[in-house]
Amino acid sequence: MTLTRRSKALVAIALALAVAAALAVGLELRGDETQASTGDQGYTITTVASDTTATGATGDILAADPAKEQPVLDKFESKNPFRPLYVQNTSGTGTSTSTDTVDSGATAQVTGAKIKVNGAAMTVDVGDQVPADAPVFTVGAVNSNEVVFKLMDDDEFEDGSTSVTVGVGESVEVTNQDNGTTYTLAVVEILFADGSSSATTASTSGHTFEALSINTVDGVATVTIEVDGTVYNDKKVGAVVSTTAGDVKIVAINEGTQSAAVLWGDANILLYVGSSVTK
Repeated sequence: MTLTRRSKALVAIALALAVAAALAVGLELRGDETQASTGDQGYTITTVASDTTATGATGDILAADPAKEQPVLDKFESKNPFRPLYVQNTSGTGTSTSTDTVDSGATAQVTGAKIKVNGAAMTVDVGDQVPADAPVFTVGAVNSNEVVFKLMDDDEFEDGSTSVTVGVGESVEVTNQDNGTTYTLAVVEILFADGSSSATTASTSGHTFEALSINTVDGVATVTIEVDGTVYNDKKVGAVVSTTAGDVKIVAINEGTQSAAVLWGDANILLYVGSSVTK
């Protein structure tokens, strides 16, 4: 049978309608099987309805594809940038990495000192007045190796000063010019809060050092000293004097405070005019 041009056109239209109907039916059948979701990653994921759960399909489909997995952040422990990598053990046990060693007496709190005033022994702290029976001095300071004695009632020593510093193991003789009385002040030991003391370092050899006067010779300051009863006149800074106690070097002279610093062996001794030091 021969088809006319009109008949061919009708057949083509019928076929097109049939194909369109078939496609519509197919899409309707799959419409309840697929769904689209957009995850936090910024792209869209299409999943099969049978693979979804009550919590959503995104997590399951990502788990199936490791390349699309989000990192599990709670597996990483955060670090505090201000927390030191090493904390020194202060509990008294274990091994410390520090190599520094400090004498316990230097770090412990000073609680007082054992002294002697004209041979009378007593234990004092800052603010105490000595001697106890007739106070003349106030303990102005106590540190790890010396005690400062201050005259009371605005009295002065012969050199015009009002205080004197006495080191551990030293004995200093001073005269109160207001009443003319001479006192011998000695520091036996320094006491610390941890129960230790400086007594083991204190020793007296019995040698006596005294500054008799500060003078000026040819424009240069000099000091006249007495060591174990022998007088050495007008010695300049740097001079070394040979004495019965050994060599004594003049280190410094202070005309304002009427004092001189001398070096005897490895001991530094500060001498005030009118006072003596026994070591």
